[in-house]
Amino acid sequence: MMAFFYELFRGIPNSNVTDVVIGMPHRGRLNFLTGLLHFPPVEVLQKMKGMPEVPAGIKGSGDVLSHLATAIDLTEYGRPIHVTLLPNPSHLEY
Repeated sequence: MMAFFYELFRGIPNSNVTDVVIGMPHRGRLNFLTGLLHFPPVEVLQKMKGMPEVPAGIKGSGDVLSHLATAIDLTEYGRPIHVTLLPNPSHLEY
């Protein structure tokens, strides 16, 4: 999966695509987040320790570790590509 997305992102500068929105299940999600989308591993580890991923003072709580999501502008492929990884709450799967 990582090789697929790497090649996909690498080929995007040759097209008119500026934004990529990805919805994916849990398998491979953390590797994708930290590997290709540069999500800070420290935030993953904090979530593993049970610490909240929402700022203090905000009422609410996050979901389980494998539901983390992000949006980033990748610049290493020749021109900026805005990539959004959508949340995947498992209670919506069937």
